[in-house]
Amino acid sequence: MTAQTTLVLGANAVIADVRCSVAFSSASPLRFGQQLGLLWLPLDANRQAVCSPAYLHEPKDWATIDDTNNPSKWQLNLPKLFEQQGVHFLQLIAYAYDEPSLNLPAVELSNVCLTLNDGALRYDFTARERHVKAAIILEIYQRNGQFKCRALGEASTQGLTSLEQRVQVSLDVRPPNTHARIQAAQQQQACPHNEMRPPRHVQAGETWTGTAFAIDPYHLLTCYHVIESAQMIGIRQQGQPDREAQVVLSDIGSDSAIIRVSTPCPAIYHWHSNAVTYWVRPLLH
Repeated sequence: MTAQTTLVLGANAVIADVRCSVAFSSASPLRFGQQLGLLWLPLDANRQAVCSPAYLHEPKDWATIDDTNNPSKWQLNLPKLFEQQGVHFLQLIAYAYDEPSLNLPAVELSNVCLTLNDGALRYDFTARERHVKAAIILEIYQRNGQFKCRALGEASTQGLTSLEQRVQVSLDVRPPNTHARIQAAQQQQACPHNEMRPPRHVQAGETWTGTAFAIDPYHLLTCYHVIESAQMIGIRQQGQPDREAQVVLSDIGSDSAIIRVSTPCPAIYHWHSNAVTYWVRPLLH
């Protein structure tokens, strides 16, 4: 039996089996595939995205998962990815699922245990700060004809936003069943007086962003979830005083709302709700 090598942060090790298995778990009560996600991000020599990532709910032919309903192990085909698609680095990223329209409970990433090639290598990532939403925890690369891995711990409290800008790719942080959840929420919320529907909880001074479109000089169309629970909706135009707008129609089921302003819309408005800023580009001028 081969002795297990335990990696520490920043350590490198050779991956002997190029058809690499990566088992994962967490000591926290949170579960992968439900509250936590994992993705493999292929990068080129300049650390820009080469192709779309492999997710737990969306594996690839070079990165398969043992069970999409209860995932616990990846199977990687490193030669297929590195030699056929021009990949130089492959990063493993753990993150907390997020979807604003679902009002998901706050989740933090605390620790992830990785075991490569059935126990040959082990790495325990532990977040060193609170409120971590995402972390790059492992990097695989090729050097001198060998595949190697490096233990990382680059954590972020802002999720994957900063990473998206750096590698120039859009990353999906939504839960695997987001579409089904939204449909179920809309069906539950179809009746405005449905007591099962939890109201949006807004803290004092909280702000958020959204988009609206003018459908005539006085009315703008937006989503229900961006005006829900707003204490004030206003229109802000450069060089002009702020003006208040009113909701004239809203529908939870279709996630739509119409607001009305007292004076006609110009070409572009700076719109805000509850001191929330939006850029509004009218469809009609």
